Amino acid sequence: MATVVYIDGENLFHAISDVLINKKVIKHRNDLIKFDMAWFINEAAGEQPDTIRYYGTRLKLVRSEPYLKVKSLSMIKHKRAWGSVLQSQGIDLITAGTLKVRDGIKCRKCGHQESIFQEKGVDVRLAIDMVTDALNHKAERTILISSDTDLLSALQRIHGAGVRTVYVAYSKNVNSAMTVVADETLTFSDEVVLEAYKRAEKHE
Repeated sequence: MATVVYIDGENLFHAISDVLINKKVIKHRNDLIKFDMAWFINEAAGEQPDTIRYYGTRLKLVRSEPYLKVKSLSMIKHKRAWGSVLQSQGIDLITAGTLKVRDGIKCRKCGHQESIFQEKGVDVRLAIDMVTDALNHKAERTILISSDTDLLSALQRIHGAGVRTVYVAYSKNVNSAMTVVADETLTFSDEVVLEAYKRAEKHE
């Protein structure tokens, strides 16, 4: 039985980086450039899958405003380093969609409003791959690591096709709608995140 793990990269990255920031292991998200993701997936999913796919945004340099250029360049550099870490562990790195620039929230005191980045299209590619693999019998067991409700309909479609579905989420951010659709729900704790980070440090 082929087991395929589909990871919503931005969703998971924010979860694990927030844990490490709250535990004062790192100061900023971009400080996270080492992590034993393969071990983490095995622990979170409760098994060693046949394939692990990590979905992220296709980045490009934004030149419209100086601070956006600096920020996008920093994101590109980090993504390359993070991608290398994942690929070195045998994880398939899949880039899709685009990074859009939109207006941020205005400051209530001064009224200043900065543009911010927003991912678009990654969840669409992930959903399409999940459904296509299931219908073509390339995945007989689908493990989804994401709490994004945009992926709920894809999970329903796969479940309806008779493919066993497993929803994996951070223990403090479980999506109840996903738990209803999935055959099984698994969670990962702060301790597992910390251990995956420590294991990466030991391997340096």
